[in-house]
Amino acid sequence: GNSAFEGCKNMYIYENDLSTVEEIGNKAFMNCENYIGEVILENVKSIGNYCFQNSGITKLTISSENIKTISNYAFSKCKKLKNVKLSPTITSILKNAFYGCESLVDIEIPKSVVFIGDQAFMGCCSLSEIKLPSNLTEINNGVFCMCTNLISFEISPNVTDIGRGAFCLCSNLKNIDIPSNVQCILCEAFYG
Repeated sequence: GNSAFEGCKNMYIYENDLSTVEEIGNKAFMNCENYIGEVILENVKSIGNYCFQNSGITKLTISSENIKTISNYAFSKCKKLKNVKLSPTITSILKNAFYGCESLVDIEIPKSVVFIGDQAFMGCCSLSEIKLPSNLTEINNGVFCMCTNLISFEISPNVTDIGRGAFCLCSNLKNIDIPSNVQCILCEAFYG
């Protein structure tokens, strides 16, 4: 349920098996900084807002075919999170979903994703490359802002809009090809 273990900073959860869990409520494991290990979600149907924010998880695997959305701030500020594998049924990654995951080096965004919310990967400063699905038509505001290790980026030919600050402060970004379909690039999209 909502806030089930929120703020349990001194509680250690080792190899917690969440494989049978179908719903994770808002803020369920928020601020569980000592949550150690991998989270595997095999049957989850919904992940609440802020559910693992600022927790100590290191690896995330969502293999459930029942889930469509990664909620707002769901895994934000998980500073130890390094690897993420998402189900091919996910269509939306909402606002700030992985914001501030500074150790994130590997995430494979499924081809099924058609929407990535504002600042979804902002501050993921260890991310050096990322490939977006071809179904995506817009890169929203601040999505990759402060991804300081991002070196190159391939924009799908279907993208028509690049949002405000989408790649701002990506100081190592050296190569980006903007397809001819892009009709709108908002202010500070590539600032800094």
